[in-house]
Amino acid sequence: KAVKREFEKDKEYGYKHLVDLSGGLDSRMVSWVANDMGYKEQLNISYCKEGYYDEKISKEIAKYLNHEYIFKYLDDKKFLYDIEEITDKNFCAATYFGITGGNRLLKSLNMKIFGLEHTGQLGDALLSTYYQEKEENFSVPKFGEKGYSNYFECEFDESILKKHKNKEVFAIYERGFLGVCSTHFIRQNYTEVSSPFLDIDFMDMCLTIPFELRKNHNLYLKWIEKKYPDALHFVWEKTRVKMTKCWQIRSKIKLIGVKIKHIIEKYVMKKQYTDTMNPFEYWYSQDEKIREFLNTYYRENEEYLMQLENNDISQIKNMFEHSNAIDKMLVLTAIAGVKKIYVK
Repeated sequence: KAVKREFEKDKEYGYKHLVDLSGGLDSRMVSWVANDMGYKEQLNISYCKEGYYDEKISKEIAKYLNHEYIFKYLDDKKFLYDIEEITDKNFCAATYFGITGGNRLLKSLNMKIFGLEHTGQLGDALLSTYYQEKEENFSVPKFGEKGYSNYFECEFDESILKKHKNKEVFAIYERGFLGVCSTHFIRQNYTEVSSPFLDIDFMDMCLTIPFELRKNHNLYLKWIEKKYPDALHFVWEKTRVKMTKCWQIRSKIKLIGVKIKHIIEKYVMKKQYTDTMNPFEYWYSQDEKIREFLNTYYRENEEYLMQLENNDISQIKNMFEHSNAIDKMLVLTAIAGVKKIYVK
């Protein structure tokens, strides 16, 4: 029903279906189920570092389903220059680099022929769980977990925690709605955004499923195996293997190899981590123009930090001068946000 509600809205206005596709399960199943229901006029879009799993897997799935397909590689790193454009579009609600290539890809499309942008957002959180242990999942929520950075000490209104009955619900609201879904502000400059997993009836149903059935995608994978078995014959980016016979063992072996490779790259080759769709630290270390741009933007706009409290100013300056690329970009997001507020 959730899929039908979305895709029928496209048909109502005579639009083609614009569907995100990556190497994960969620966008895959949105596109797959819709295709199975007869919504075949899809354009699948994807973006990541060239050659990463998200590109390989999404390309194979789109070809199998006979969909149109557009891939944008991120190795040109041009989206990292869009600090003020993204901050303007998402009201500084989240990091400017969070949507990566999404903004530039949408900008390049003829959006007059497409309806909703269909995503798989929050599928992992709802059909699986945020935390692997039941006791932790249903424990009292607290601030400061799973952040981009631990460098900056933030103060929060503790009353926010009282609005959520446990860690999982807290994570869905604060990390899911306010974090992951903050990209909607950007996407809505081009079209409306949707995800079947955000359908309120479907969400309510998912959260009534016992923890043991949701944990580790147990019910999710069994549903796919029973209803859409062919979808498991493509690698899952998270496990690095196809979700077929003995996939758990094969995945453990594969991921051990990935860890060994990472250790060799880091300690022997002195190379930043590259096995991800967005290797920010690697790009920063290899590209002098990126380093120069980020540093120049900071120097030219540092004055806007004066609008903040003295303690925050000191922390932010130290954070930029003595931390990694992601921390630096967090600082620039904050500066761009302050600039947006105070520049008349």
